[in-house]
Amino acid sequence: MSENKRFWYVTLGFSRPVAKTERTLISEAISLATKYEREYKIFTVDAETGEVKSMKIREV
Repeated sequence: MSENKRFWYVTLGFSRPVAKTERTLISEAISLATKYEREYKIFTVDAETGEVKSMKIREV
């Protein structure tokens, strides 16, 4: 919650599949396992109305 108590900060995290590039090693290309990376988004929500005011991508 913000210092002035007007907004909630909500962090949403999820896993996203990593796209393979042409430089992928042979062993990785043969692998059946899909690789994932974590991504996070931070939402600013009005504490009174519940309306989402903004969203930004959190750098890890």
